[in-house]
Amino acid sequence: MNKEQMMRAIVLISTFILGFLVSRFTMTKKERKDYLSRLQENSNKLSADLNKKFQDFTSALNKYIQKSDEPNLDDFFDIATKGEGYFSQCKIICDSILSGNIDKTSIKNTHVPIIKDVVQKTLPEFYKTLQEIAQKRNIEYKGTLKKDNYKSICEVYDKYVRQA
Repeated sequence: MNKEQMMRAIVLISTFILGFLVSRFTMTKKERKDYLSRLQENSNKLSADLNKKFQDFTSALNKYIQKSDEPNLDDFFDIATKGEGYFSQCKIICDSILSGNIDKTSIKNTHVPIIKDVVQKTLPEFYKTLQEIAQKRNIEYKGTLKKDNYKSICEVYDKYVRQA
């Protein structure tokens, strides 16, 4: 094999390898559309799950607020359990946001306003309400809002709310 044939072979092999690599690292228009559609579907599913948890949580809070007699242990556990379910779903959404599994428009317009409200209002009120019930029932409860328990929520809040 002479020098010219060797160069042709190298060019051929290089072109083949380069073409293969480029096709692996780029998406076609259809693949891009499918990918964005999947991100939107993820967002929709997570939002539906969050709405269910939120309804359960607000229902437990409403039951407590509407109560004419003193709160009991069931009220405490109902609010605590359903509240943690709601916040757990918020964490799942925030983990998905941080890992890039939700489309950017949904993050900005749907999820960030909810996370902002959770950090600024809902979480502090949740712990305040549990403390209030515990005091009324003489239950020893030392629960406090610890940011470490809600890391992904705080990370999303810092990234999208504080920096905005």
